[in-house]
Amino acid sequence: MFCKYTFWISVTLAFTMVLAACTHGKKPEEHSQAGNYQFAETKELVRFVEDAAKLLSREGTAAYERFREPGSRWCSPSRYLFAYDLHGICCFHPMIGDLVGKDLSGMKDVNGKPVISEIIRIASNPDHPSGWVHYLWAEGDEISPRWKSSYIMKVSLPNGEVLALGSGIYGIKTEKVFITTIVDSASALLRQQGLNAISTLLNNSSLFMFKDTYIFMMDEHGYAIADPSFPGSPRRDLHQLKDALGRPIIEMMRDRLSQQDSAWVTYMWVKANESLPSRKLAYVRKLTIDGKTYILGSSYFLEKPIWMKL
Repeated sequence: MFCKYTFWISVTLAFTMVLAACTHGKKPEEHSQAGNYQFAETKELVRFVEDAAKLLSREGTAAYERFREPGSRWCSPSRYLFAYDLHGICCFHPMIGDLVGKDLSGMKDVNGKPVISEIIRIASNPDHPSGWVHYLWAEGDEISPRWKSSYIMKVSLPNGEVLALGSGIYGIKTEKVFITTIVDSASALLRQQGLNAISTLLNNSSLFMFKDTYIFMMDEHGYAIADPSFPGSPRRDLHQLKDALGRPIIEMMRDRLSQQDSAWVTYMWVKANESLPSRKLAYVRKLTIDGKTYILGSSYFLEKPIWMKL
């Protein structure tokens, strides 16, 4: 029996050593972030930027020749790469070559969102130098802007230069990660600046608003503190708010948050210009400022059909 146990212990130790050898030396940024997302289109864009980042970090600016080749994996009318240094100088853009070498740090979308500054901010994050920027944008031959979402990564070139590399697509489906990111970021801003940060949360040019998504905030009694859907109704009483099935939405949120600091709440809501309700998901978290407790959150309509389990 002793020999039997000794054998299996030896096998386990050997497997552990092999596994450690296989993973040893890998940097955190080498692990794909695609698994954090639900939709195939999002996963594909993340992998696309990650693969390009690996190539750029290995070959340096020589990789630009591949990135600008028409019809290749890297360059098509619907998807291409762009790169900026951390000062906002455009280093690569295959569609508009005249941008290369120019300082675009002040470029904004139609709502005034500082797109390039957001790209640089993401790549400059020392803890997690990757993420998303959502903005209203029109391509060169378009009249009306559309919502575009770009995935950004920090890349270190062989010569030590650091760039923000990214690629974007139009009409991306809203991911849960998008929602948690803006709520957690809003929470951090409010902890830092107090209620003075509310004006930023309500600003169309901020990172807290994109598509039909925004931040809401209420006190523990259910009175609105930040309410972009009704900007002319300060301190709106939300306590009695019910969904299309008659369920008390705020009570559901408070009940979840009585047991944890953050939670997801699903409810039924009618979209604008529609008559039938759709599934909506809200991410909420508790926040204490100057001794008072608030509920902070954001919500979005799910892509799944109404008949699927809530």
